[in-house]
Amino acid sequence: MAIGTMSSLGLGSGVLTYDVIDKLRKADEDARLKPIDKKVERNTEKQTELSGLMTLLSTMKNSAAYLSDTSSYLERDTSVIGDGISAISGAGLIEQDIKIEVERLAKNDVYEVSGKRFNSREDVFSLKNSNISFYHNNTFYTVPVKSGATLEEVSQSITDETNGAVLGSVMKVGGDKPYQLMISSKEKGDDNKIYFGNTSLSNAINSGSLGGESRGALNVTLKNQDGEDITLDIKLPETKEHSTTIDNATALRDALRDAIKKEPTLKDMLFDRDNIDTQDDRNRPIKIDLNSDGTRIVINDSRGEDIKVGGSQASSLGFSEKLETKSDTVVGSSVTTYGKMKIDFSIGDISIKLTTNQKNTPLENAQDIADAINKSTKKSNVTASVNSDNNSIILTHSKGEDINIIVNGSNDKQKFESAASIEAAGLKSGTYSSEKRFLQNELDVDNIQVAVDSKFKYNDISMTRSGNYVDDIVSGLSITLERTHKEGDSATIRVAQNTDKLIEEVEGFIEGYNEAISSLAQLTRYDEDTGVAGIFQGESNVTSIRGSLNSVLFFSDAQGRSLINYGVYLNEDGTLEYDSDKLASKIKAEPESTKDFFKGYSGTINGKDSEFDGVFTKFTTQLESLLVDKEGGKASLKSYETSLENELDKLRDERSSALKIIESRYEIMAMRFASYDAIIGQINSNFQALQMQIDAMAGSK
Repeated sequence: MAIGTMSSLGLGSGVLTYDVIDKLRKADEDARLKPIDKKVERNTEKQTELSGLMTLLSTMKNSAAYLSDTSSYLERDTSVIGDGISAISGAGLIEQDIKIEVERLAKNDVYEVSGKRFNSREDVFSLKNSNISFYHNNTFYTVPVKSGATLEEVSQSITDETNGAVLGSVMKVGGDKPYQLMISSKEKGDDNKIYFGNTSLSNAINSGSLGGESRGALNVTLKNQDGEDITLDIKLPETKEHSTTIDNATALRDALRDAIKKEPTLKDMLFDRDNIDTQDDRNRPIKIDLNSDGTRIVINDSRGEDIKVGGSQASSLGFSEKLETKSDTVVGSSVTTYGKMKIDFSIGDISIKLTTNQKNTPLENAQDIADAINKSTKKSNVTASVNSDNNSIILTHSKGEDINIIVNGSNDKQKFESAASIEAAGLKSGTYSSEKRFLQNELDVDNIQVAVDSKFKYNDISMTRSGNYVDDIVSGLSITLERTHKEGDSATIRVAQNTDKLIEEVEGFIEGYNEAISSLAQLTRYDEDTGVAGIFQGESNVTSIRGSLNSVLFFSDAQGRSLINYGVYLNEDGTLEYDSDKLASKIKAEPESTKDFFKGYSGTINGKDSEFDGVFTKFTTQLESLLVDKEGGKASLKSYETSLENELDKLRDERSSALKIIESRYEIMAMRFASYDAIIGQINSNFQALQMQIDAMAGSK
């Protein structure tokens, strides 16, 4: 037993034992603690049942709140009649039918390098040094191709040099040599065209009037199919004083195109973005376009032929006065050596030897090397110049042919020294092919897919976009173009109210209502025959709920609308049943009337604007009064929940106090029993000694 510390209690008397104390304590606990324990048990049961009831009512409230929220009636259901597109509409979009006719999908630019096929990705791409150069989306790119680089390495270099704007990839196309290099723009649309060859880019064209001048104002020289220079005199378009830069750039582009179309030897070479049905159409070499922001003129010859722009107004129109674009040069890296340099190498079969001045700067060394090359190669069609911006040596073959830089020497030492001198000159040994020659003879790029904007009609209004995902026509509507339509075909986007969600929430409310009512019936029941009562029988906070909900259930508004109109009926047991077909058809057929009855509406009475709550707004208000504390007062069930929690705390305190009193009482009793037991034990001991004396005396007689 827990009370006391003397294990010998009862040894003296044989009567005052712990069993006696335990029996006395149990009787005391039964009298004082059991009534409290029963109250605790009932309180706990009430809290558990109340929590379950509040959960049921909260579920019902969520459905009612949805049906009384304005935003719920702004949700839209989007369907597509026909094919070729998909669509998503956001909340609040006007209910409507939208006709879409897809004339063209947006595409990215895709080139295949037709001049080379490979057995594997690790095959050597070329034994020549050159560059793959192109213009893309306002940027000129140069991708070095080193002799001995593999197909995979060249492919990756294209992606790396452009930071992924232009992608190099290796495709297995089949055949004896199945691998091929593909070059494509990452993004779609007109602005993502890749321009190989020579590209001339103007500055931003001036705004205001272009003046309409004719002879000598602007001329462009291009090469025809026979390699002949054709100079076009461009008649400047007559634009207005308030014309923008984009207006003038567009007008000038069109004037350039018109001039080419009128030239018999050039017209069939002009690329037409709206006419790309055949491979020949896609590979027409001359392109006259605008840059991505529409302010600059792009003149491109994909063969790499020269482009010349001149004329009295060329500079004011944004072109350099003597713009001449070439791509038949070999450019070395910077010369960085100061002072004396010993140069010994060959260009082709011509040896270049010199020793520069001890006091030379890197630029002077570069110029001395270039002069030595020009002096030695007068008859070889190779000329050298220096770019003073970076001290690099530029080699040009007048006929565009390859340039061979060769190490001199008959032994290893001489060859090593010659190779070092080539590197010091900013060059490398090997065969160098000009970009133009490399493009024409090695790459032979084939434009198998042209970068174009999507083209479609929106309710018969023609539109273009750079991609196939369109979300900027009207706020809240996103359209994905998936395939083109045949002439005369189209698809229709139908935007309607999302009534399915409303129907789902009404059904959810009815289900929640029935669960709550059934639970209330059990919790508040009373059987007169058996006397069995529910846990909340007689508890007004709970028994009043059913009546408050029924008062809303039978609500009928000023227009005579009630839940009966929607196929919702009351059963004899207080639960609801509904006709699902009638409910769905009523909501779908009368969405505005449904909104007014479910949520509420604004009206005027006696000239005063008023707000009229709908049935589910009333339900929400009623349920919130039970469940949601608000400023100025607590919800009735929340208050009842709090009172039960407080009551439980008091019962636990009461039990704890009673237990302390009992423990103290029986601790004292145990100590007294121990004292009494000791006295009785002493008396018994003394009596036993006296008895022994008496017995001894009696025996002696």
